[in-house]
Amino acid sequence: MQGNEQHDFSSDGSSPALASETGKSRVGYAIVSLCLFGLLIDAVVETFLSESSLRWYLAALVALYLVLNGVLWRRLHRATMAAGSVLAIVVTVAVSAWLPGGMSSGLVALGQPTDTVLSFITITAMAFALFGILRMQFIPRGVTIAIAILGLYGIAALALGLVRRVQYSDLFHGSSFWLRLPFWLQGAFVGSTVVVSLTLAAHVVLGTWKVRGRQLRMWAFQAVIMRAGLAIALAGLRGPREPLPASLSGPPPILPDRDKPEQHKLQPELNLVVNGARHVKVPPGAPLIFTLTLRNGEAARSALAADQREQLRQELEEQIASGEVTRQQADETLQQEPSALPVVPDISLTIVPTGFSFAAQTGGKTELPWDPRMVGPAVPLTAVLDGTQEVTLIFLVAPEKTASTPIGALKVRATFENHATGQWQGTATSNRVTIEVQGPPAAPSVDQQKVQQALLGEYYLAARDYEHALDAVHSELRLDSGAVDGLAMLGKILEGQQDYRGALDAYEKALAQSEARYPHADFPPFGLRQSVERMRARTGA
Repeated sequence: MQGNEQHDFSSDGSSPALASETGKSRVGYAIVSLCLFGLLIDAVVETFLSESSLRWYLAALVALYLVLNGVLWRRLHRATMAAGSVLAIVVTVAVSAWLPGGMSSGLVALGQPTDTVLSFITITAMAFALFGILRMQFIPRGVTIAIAILGLYGIAALALGLVRRVQYSDLFHGSSFWLRLPFWLQGAFVGSTVVVSLTLAAHVVLGTWKVRGRQLRMWAFQAVIMRAGLAIALAGLRGPREPLPASLSGPPPILPDRDKPEQHKLQPELNLVVNGARHVKVPPGAPLIFTLTLRNGEAARSALAADQREQLRQELEEQIASGEVTRQQADETLQQEPSALPVVPDISLTIVPTGFSFAAQTGGKTELPWDPRMVGPAVPLTAVLDGTQEVTLIFLVAPEKTASTPIGALKVRATFENHATGQWQGTATSNRVTIEVQGPPAAPSVDQQKVQQALLGEYYLAARDYEHALDAVHSELRLDSGAVDGLAMLGKILEGQQDYRGALDAYEKALAQSEARYPHADFPPFGLRQSVERMRARTGA
């Protein structure tokens, strides 16, 4: 045995097979390595363009890895370099998932948002787990088959989540396949945590027991992939980790006095989404619904800090009453919180359609194939933004306007300008949203048809075209008579037509369907309970 093992590695530490690597195999591995380097660079560029808080971390990590590969290019075998690049990608994604903002606005690659990247790595880890468990001969066949079925269940749930564009963390909080089950029996949790954990444990046992020589490389490669996938899944189970507001994570910001000329630095924050998300995929001819929210971010963060302090004070009073802490301990805890919160001035501005513009960045040129139309609220409108007050505006692009939009991705921003005297004056720019125009499917599935009709219904409802909105929602309900979003939209349309009894009936049906389909949800979607109560008060029911 020892004699055989002496030939497992060459004098430089590599295997004979790799040491003799020449010709097509060497060129092939080199091409794969270069493609993976390109993928890492693409991830850095796209993450920078998305303005992720992780962009500098990712750039430093990838730069270090590329420099090391450049230095060791002649010493490393191409197969080792290709495998190392794969591991660099999955480990980078796994680490980024645990950093602030890593779950919602983290690593972006190949035009795909963070949720897609996280789901793909998790699916890859589950595939490696399935491959590994099926090769373990020491495990009883019945156990192997059971774990493999659960693994396929998990892969199907993640894939379905990709198709439905479910946020990654939501897959571990009740939005995975099957929705009727508690989250710990749904596919995403079972496949990515239970199956991968069991397989990884068996993999470690197998490696300690009988893996030797060159097999150790593949064993370690599989182990790292599965551990990275498990780490990402646990990050999703924990939930998205967003950065704390400045007023909670450190001393309160020092804002200029109301009467000082530096006050112009305070400006409204603009949050832009299209069709309810920051990254959408639509076919030509789909309507676009831009929702732009203006708020006083500094005042909102100051108000949040004040609420947090008051909540902490109340909790400490309860703990004092129950004897859990003393008055002195409570005072010491409270003193660690910012005591003098900044007084942030209100922002006054005038809302008019001409104050807003949209620009799309594509191919290095700024161009916009359509002109979004503001549909509400009534303008001109004088708004005062404080810690609680914000303004939400809707801009629409009709389906016929997008019909001639070329296939490709548009990165769109909104800009607001205000020059009214006696108010905040200046220019504010929103975040960027990505609209990926794709060719329509040859034969759309039932789910795709439902999404299309629901989007049309939302568009016509926003445009107050109740007749076409009813046509769209009835088309969706013909495909699924219990669609919660369709019934909720029907209620909104009837409420807009002042048919309050019909609206109450639609809202009650939507609420019943929500409770039947999603029994483990914390609360029903679309504000259904409030809508039912509002219509009952209106009708006296």
